[in-house]
Amino acid sequence: MRQNYVAGDRLPLVLGLAGSPREGSNSGALLEKALEGAESAGARTELVRISDLHIEPCRACGGCNSGKGCVQDDDMGKLAEKLKACNHVILATPVHFLGPPATVKAVIDRCQQFWEDRYRLGRPPVHDSSGSRALLIATAAANVFKPLELIVRAFFAVLGFGIVDPFLAKGLEEPGAVANHPEYFDSAREAGRRLVGGA
Repeated sequence: MRQNYVAGDRLPLVLGLAGSPREGSNSGALLEKALEGAESAGARTELVRISDLHIEPCRACGGCNSGKGCVQDDDMGKLAEKLKACNHVILATPVHFLGPPATVKAVIDRCQQFWEDRYRLGRPPVHDSSGSRALLIATAAANVFKPLELIVRAFFAVLGFGIVDPFLAKGLEEPGAVANHPEYFDSAREAGRRLVGGA
């Protein structure tokens, strides 16, 4: 985890979620550039590697029906607080079998607690889509992004984020392949800037 701000700072906060289980991943490199772009637009940033966290799968136990959050005691509690506290979020992930890696899917499934709050208990969403936005950065060998996009859109929507156009980078199968596409770095940086600064 890294952050570029001091506690108490009032600039908007962009939470970057690195979804690849691999160190030095293509999606992780693009996330770093997107966070640089967000910082250039005046935001604070924080990066969390999901694979560094201990997050169990959702048990479908119904415990979050109470409105008190998930009953499991693991790192999802801390991550849920970060998702609530940030102004914008970027999820960067590779495509695994047309969807996100298992660790990312576990995070998304554990956001059932926010679904219960919003749709069963009638509470307002955590974020206001007019002011808080979410960006997907995805990498794959080919143009196989649609199933992943649907899953991630549901994740962003249940939290109330306004969803901006995703940045989808194909031709990135091998580790480090993104280094052969400097235009992707430029595009990721611009996507992060636009997430915070708008058009």
